Amino acid sequence: MADHIKYALSVDMVDEYTATTAYTNDENNNAGSDVAATAYRHYSAVGGSIGSSVSAVTQATGGIEIAGTVTNYSSGTPTYTSLAADGTKQVVGAENTVYDGMFIKHTGFTDTDFDTKTYQYVAVFVEHSSGAYTLIASIPHKGALFLPHTPALGSSMGYYVAASNNVAGGTSSSSTVLTQLVTIT
Repeated sequence: MADHIKYALSVDMVDEYTATTAYTNDENNNAGSDVAATAYRHYSAVGGSIGSSVSAVTQATGGIEIAGTVTNYSSGTPTYTSLAADGTKQVVGAENTVYDGMFIKHTGFTDTDFDTKTYQYVAVFVEHSSGAYTLIASIPHKGALFLPHTPALGSSMGYYVAASNNVAGGTSSSSTVLTQLVTIT
């Protein structure tokens, strides 16, 4: 098992458009009604996909990978955090702390036995004032999020996660959600 975290991102940009085509409706090729059909294609200006990855072996100026301290992932062994089904928010790292990076992984399971799947979400919040939160992302089953160079937000403020029953950051879930919450300083 690796003793570090590497990540890659690939997003396909897709356009949707409606095309109208005529068709024939009988054996004599008599024209029938026009039919509207939705079609999808890759966005031509970006060549099909947007991709990014990080694979530096030492600290690179302005890069993501650093020679810092990784918390909750020592010697290649991940530490898991179970997010309660009641939607209780769990701080990632510590409040009011600068991080070189935060890695949040939805394992897709409810516990460390890895035998019960969950399709609930992991809601990611920024605490913008003490006790007031703004949803910034919802991570689906087995998804992950990497936040590079996160700033200290101020006294009693931080980055939080919670189990959620929907993409809009609902306040509860039908099951616990097992996550990895890794910080890099």
